[in-house]
Amino acid sequence: MVTSTPLLDNCSLSDLIFLKVNKGDSSNPEKVADDLLREARYEQALSSYLQLDQTDPRLVAKIAYCEWMLDQYEEARQRLIVRIETLDGDGIALLSKLISIDRDFWKRDGDDEALIWPRLKTVTSASTVPLIAVFARIQGRWTADIRDPAQKLHDLSRLLAFYPDCQPLRIAVFESMQRMKVSAEEQYALLHAHSSSPLMPKFMWLLASAAAEVGRFDEALGYLTQLESNEHLADQPSQEVLWEIEIARCAIYAKTNPLEPASGFIRLGNDASCSFEGRVIAHRSALAVACESAVHLIPELADSFLNTLESIKNDILISSAGLMNPLSPFTGNRWGGYVTSWSCGDLTPYKQLLIDTTKDRSNRLICALFVIETLESAFLYTDTDELSAEFWDNLARDLGDVTEYPDEFKGELLSLYTVIHAHRVRPNWAKLGQYWMISARVAQEHEAELPHHALIIEVLDKQAESARKFATGVIKYLKNHSITSPSAFDLVEELVQSLTRHRLYKELYQLMVIVAKDDERSDVQFYLGLSSQNMKQKNEAVSAYQHVLTKNPEHHSALFNVLLLCTDHSDTPLLQQIEPYILNFSGDAEQEEELSEAWISAQKRCEDKNAAKTHIITRYLSTFPPLLEDIVRPEDISLRSAVALMALYRCTHAEPHDTDLYSLDESSLSFSPVIPNRAILFDLLQSGLASIHPATPADAFPVSDGKVSGIRFGSVRWHMSASCEALIKQLRTLNGDLPERWQKELIPFAREIAQGEIMEYLGFLAEERRWPEPRNTETLSDLTRELINELSVAQAFNLAYLGAMSASDYKQKYPVNAQQATDMLIRRTGDRLESVRSGRYQAKPYDRPWKLPRSAVSIVLWGTLLNRGDDGFTQRMSDIKLEFLSK
Repeated sequence: MVTSTPLLDNCSLSDLIFLKVNKGDSSNPEKVADDLLREARYEQALSSYLQLDQTDPRLVAKIAYCEWMLDQYEEARQRLIVRIETLDGDGIALLSKLISIDRDFWKRDGDDEALIWPRLKTVTSASTVPLIAVFARIQGRWTADIRDPAQKLHDLSRLLAFYPDCQPLRIAVFESMQRMKVSAEEQYALLHAHSSSPLMPKFMWLLASAAAEVGRFDEALGYLTQLESNEHLADQPSQEVLWEIEIARCAIYAKTNPLEPASGFIRLGNDASCSFEGRVIAHRSALAVACESAVHLIPELADSFLNTLESIKNDILISSAGLMNPLSPFTGNRWGGYVTSWSCGDLTPYKQLLIDTTKDRSNRLICALFVIETLESAFLYTDTDELSAEFWDNLARDLGDVTEYPDEFKGELLSLYTVIHAHRVRPNWAKLGQYWMISARVAQEHEAELPHHALIIEVLDKQAESARKFATGVIKYLKNHSITSPSAFDLVEELVQSLTRHRLYKELYQLMVIVAKDDERSDVQFYLGLSSQNMKQKNEAVSAYQHVLTKNPEHHSALFNVLLLCTDHSDTPLLQQIEPYILNFSGDAEQEEELSEAWISAQKRCEDKNAAKTHIITRYLSTFPPLLEDIVRPEDISLRSAVALMALYRCTHAEPHDTDLYSLDESSLSFSPVIPNRAILFDLLQSGLASIHPATPADAFPVSDGKVSGIRFGSVRWHMSASCEALIKQLRTLNGDLPERWQKELIPFAREIAQGEIMEYLGFLAEERRWPEPRNTETLSDLTRELINELSVAQAFNLAYLGAMSASDYKQKYPVNAQQATDMLIRRTGDRLESVRSGRYQAKPYDRPWKLPRSAVSIVLWGTLLNRGDDGFTQRMSDIKLEFLSK
């Protein structure tokens, strides 16, 4: 690499860029490269510099500058950063500029700014400051300047002392003074002190503004004229710049022409060659001037302002921006940056004057503009949207009753009225719903926006009852005014969403039936389907969802909801129709899983449950033996089967030759004392003497997990074997002469019946007192067993009755509930049994209550088979047992 010793007279980067330096010695390689850089031949200059000492801070800056000019931004930045500790002032400044223009603002703000800002401060605080560093200081958006604008003004003022002829620097000082609200006189003095020429256009614009601010109007007009002349000399003069100059000139004329202060603005406002927006600005400015010094012109100028404002297609009329001209940035050719448009046309200081002097439509517009300005300011500067009732009452008063002018200002006036009254105390929501629809429809016809329309929906989203009443007003309007599709739904879409969020499906359904007519769009049909589904209009919901899927086969919510509508076997065709949509769905994984689960659930619901249940029942019944065809003798069957057979015939009032018997639920007789005693019917089924009749309803067989979990014998109809006729005749003639095998079954079976009768009586006593039946606990089982062991059923009834009386007294005396009273019945009955055991009480036999007749099982066992009347009720089991054992 060729190197050379730097000469003392070698130029810095700042000198090359900003100073007129003569060409250097052609024998000096650096000066040759400098000449190439000065001539903007950056590629050749870079190549030449790279042949020199790349560690020299002065050369590092020049190399990085060439790379930057060749759009090698990152290379330049990295070159400077790696040598940041040895960079000279130009290098630090150049790196600062590269960082300040970095598009990755957050990276610059967080990392690089912390790296370079202290070094740039050091460079700009030195006794000599390179001009590149000055521009880096004023053109970068440094965080420290934002936090401490006063220090920025101090630093820039110091730099201005070094470079008093640098117009961009003086402009930067002026803008800092504006931010610090330095007096207008000082601002003007700063700009006016600049003596060099020519002036930059931006400098002249700011100087004209500053001169006008301190009353030097002729001087300001002179600068504007010079700017206008310069612009006309351009190849393509900017109409925007010429317009801004003319507006500024009119603003100055308004202050210097007391007889016709608004004439300039009026002329501009009536100029047909101006844009509509420009004419609005001019008319607004003329109206502001009239408020200040020509009050008699206000009504006429207000009308002109309104007419011009309305002529702007699709613009929002009622906005806080309507009260003042925007201070928008603009620039021209070689202006050196953007400036702000001339300040004029602010109507906000003249609220009461404008309200008092304007008339009719202009007055309503002015009132609305000030109302909306108050409203928007409140939302802008308030942390919460909960404004006081007094605030909304004041807005309502300022706006007045505008409901007589529903079509004015493209619906914005009535919309504003609706917004305000929706926030007041106890609004008439149904009426506001109608106003809301009117304003929305008018705005739609004019293709206009209603910027504050959504504020009503925000209120409705918080209050379901308000949303419901509001919707009734909307529905009433729609019923009375025919609106074609798709306009109808577009008008109420926000309300539809609010009703959906509140689940107000009745109002949503009424609304969608109207607005969805002839509107085949998928979102419209979806809401129709959703509301129909929740209103139990299944066919209508299915039809709507099918329309949705025709347009949008991937509509997840529609698919999911259709699956929910598949509830039984009759929906199988719908499920089959929806299957291709499910199989071809390509949403995200969560949606696919959700649809898959819903699909499986729908399939289960649509199974032919009756057929499946019938199959399960048939399979279960097949486990019982077929009906016997041979002759059956008593000794061939169990005692329990014999009792069940005869009790069944007794309850159904059947003759021995009858083979089809009706159900126990259809009988007026009691089959057994308690439901568990009906278990003997299983013995009958297992004997082959009886089977379940095919006419038995499926509900008689509870099915759980694909299996029959039991039989509701009260619902069963019976089909009997032909062998029963002879068997029954034999059983009726036994007269106590039981087969030997039955004698072992008798006492256990008799005890079951006796315990059942006691349980039945305890339940009867509880029911009489409107208490719940006794709980089937170990305590109850132990009590009935002990009672049977020691007493007859008749005596047990006596103890139970006494227990019930005692429990009733207890409940009357103490605050116990009905279940506790039933529990006390069992306990007090047990206490009475203890009294019998101790000899304190002699148990007395009771008769059967007439409300609790003797069961068929008891009659068959004791009366028919044993020929012993009601001994099972009157005799103790222990005595009966001894008697049988003695035989």
